[in-house]
Amino acid sequence: MVADNDRSAFGFRFGRFGKGGRRRHSLRLFAGTTNHFGSTVAKSAVLIALYLFTAQASFELTYSDAFVPLWFPAGVALGFVATSNPRQWPWLLSATVIASLMFNSLMQQRSMTLIIGFALANVTRTWLGAYLLQAWGRRRWRIDTVGDVMRFAAIGCIVIPAWSAILGSTTIYLDKGRPLSATFPTWMTGNATGILVAAPPVMVTLHHWRRLRRLGWRFASFPAAVRWCGRISMVALIS
Repeated sequence: MVADNDRSAFGFRFGRFGKGGRRRHSLRLFAGTTNHFGSTVAKSAVLIALYLFTAQASFELTYSDAFVPLWFPAGVALGFVATSNPRQWPWLLSATVIASLMFNSLMQQRSMTLIIGFALANVTRTWLGAYLLQAWGRRRWRIDTVGDVMRFAAIGCIVIPAWSAILGSTTIYLDKGRPLSATFPTWMTGNATGILVAAPPVMVTLHHWRRLRRLGWRFASFPAAVRWCGRISMVALIS
């Protein structure tokens, strides 16, 4: 049997022992979703929708020629991946790539060089940030202590924005000929600010998802989550 009090903050339920003395677990990220695959797909869909919505918001607020200097999706993607089990990473990173490709090709109609280069910069930044946070801190990252805040600030606001800025600035140079000295600082500060603003709310929400679900959030079920994501995606694409 599964003990009700043996649960992690992210919806894992750990039984004492199953057949053959093995532990059993099931992931319940959304209400009504009882299997790992379904919850991972739903989580990826939510990530794509939020990525597109925040990308369009960033574009409307701070557009500058070839790129957006304040990039909220950097924080959204990092928040989702860093607080997830590494087994979900392939799905979530693929969702990040899909969302980046959709935004830069369908919504912005940029050149193929920018589309591919920006997608590479976004997904590698997200992977590197999640890997470092979990390697130097804890699995399924949370911000609970001063040490967590310091690690998050160092990784999220310095290390991975610098890496992303190198790739992004190089992409812009190859496509438009703009020097790295003109684009690197803006790209880095935009990513760092986006992570600082967007990542903590996403991390807190995912960490306390089961508690929020008990409050009666209407979209906290798999079918409702898919519908909610579709509506946000349509709003982002239309706008």
